[in-house]
Amino acid sequence: MASPEEIDAMRRAISIAAFSLGNIGDIPPVGSIVLDSRSRIVGEGYQEEGSSAESNALNAAGSRAR
Repeated sequence: MASPEEIDAMRRAISIAAFSLGNIGDIPPVGSIVLDSRSRIVGEGYQEEGSSAESNALNAAGSRAR
């Protein structure tokens, strides 16, 4: 079962997916969150033209993503 922090992160991912709307054509809007081992958000990203939400979140997390 997901922890409260993981549920909050999923809600945040859904929320930031809205930033993609209108900018990516027919591609579904996607948001992504990277959590550290203590379930703290260390990176987030959304789908952009030419890059995925996941890669944007990992880039935002930088060295905190392992």
